[in-house]
Amino acid sequence: MKDINRAMLMKLEWSIVEKKVSWANYMQAKYFNSSGDIISYYKKSSMWRGIKEAYLEVKKCSKWSIATGEKINIWTVNWALDTPLSDHMIGGDTLGTHMQHVSDLIENGYWQTDNNTARLLQSAGVDFTKLFVNISGKDTCFYTPNIHRNFSVKVAHKVAALRSKGVMSNNIQELQIIKNLGVGCKQKKPPDIKTCYWLLPQIGEMKANCDGSSRGNPGRAGCGVVFRDHNAAIQGLMVKSLGVTTSFMAECTAIITEAEKAFLKGWYRLLITTDSQAAVTAFKGNSKPWHSKPKWQY
Repeated sequence: MKDINRAMLMKLEWSIVEKKVSWANYMQAKYFNSSGDIISYYKKSSMWRGIKEAYLEVKKCSKWSIATGEKINIWTVNWALDTPLSDHMIGGDTLGTHMQHVSDLIENGYWQTDNNTARLLQSAGVDFTKLFVNISGKDTCFYTPNIHRNFSVKVAHKVAALRSKGVMSNNIQELQIIKNLGVGCKQKKPPDIKTCYWLLPQIGEMKANCDGSSRGNPGRAGCGVVFRDHNAAIQGLMVKSLGVTTSFMAECTAIITEAEKAFLKGWYRLLITTDSQAAVTAFKGNSKPWHSKPKWQY
């Protein structure tokens, strides 16, 4: 679903790049500076936050075909190279020229530049002999990942999926959306199944598996214990609400509680297991929580 949402955002962003509709011109004027870059300061907008995420991705996949060049910024869009010319400038060289649009470089359908600008562009890798000016046409923006050069949600979804680590839930709703949009599914990675062994306690010994956790740290917490004998038969269960405390305190309380339970049941040979290394270190040393020390010593 995230990939589909990103593809739809890229569709909106493509309208801004093309500048063919009035709302796109409005977004361009409001959220871009005169050089064609995104503004660096914050503006409140529920719409722009999502579109901005896809802007750089769409911009990277777009390239302009030259006609008049009136819509095309020399420095910030892809027209002469596969990347903006500003990426190839050193030390802000673009400030040394007054030219901002490709139309400033064209006269009567031919490339016309002064010597300084020509040297600057050539140093960036621009070869005017390979750039065609379509006098009878109009400036057109192409979507390079698509062999037909036009933007499509299907192709954009593939581009987004290649960069995404997300997967589908494969429920009916998501599959129906995929079908309606005509886009392909991204395969979910197979589960990584690992073998795990559980060791039984010795005869006459009881094994206690305990755990404690909190929702937040601190937050609402609880703990639980399972007691098993040497046959793996469950001999006792316990769960306990601890109110608001830390996850460390919840782990320590689980250990103390199971030890008390075992003592009352007469299970004096007790093997305690926990997934908290911090709790194990605390009980092996002298850093147990203060309220647990008397009970543990008893």
